[in-house]
Amino acid sequence: MSTLPTFDFDAWARLAQSDPEAFERKRAQVIETAIRSGAPRNWKRLRGLQFQVDAQRRLSSHPLGACIRMSRMMLQMFYDEFVPALNGQLPARRAARSGHVIPFRRRG
Repeated sequence: MSTLPTFDFDAWARLAQSDPEAFERKRAQVIETAIRSGAPRNWKRLRGLQFQVDAQRRLSSHPLGACIRMSRMMLQMFYDEFVPALNGQLPARRAARSGHVIPFRRRG
C-alpha cells in the first residue's frame, strides 16, 4: 500500500485553473490511493462514501454550495452514527462489531 502525498494547495489550485481535466484525474487517483490505504474490508464503504460526496458536488452549481452540502452530510453522519455510540446506543449495523469498553480507573 502506498502512502498519501502531502497536500500542496497552491499546486492543486494552479492545476485546477490550468487543466481541469488533469486536476480531476489526479483527484480521482489520490482518492483511490486514500481508499486503498485503508483496510480492504472498508473499501466498499469508503467508495460508497466517496460516491455520496461526488453526488453532493454534482448537485451544486457553486463550489461553496458543494462545501455546505458536504458539511451537512458529514454532520448528519456524525449525529446518526457517532452520537449514539457516545451515548452507549450503537446503531444496529454497528452492534455486531462492538467490543468491550475498558473503563479508566482513578489513581490513588
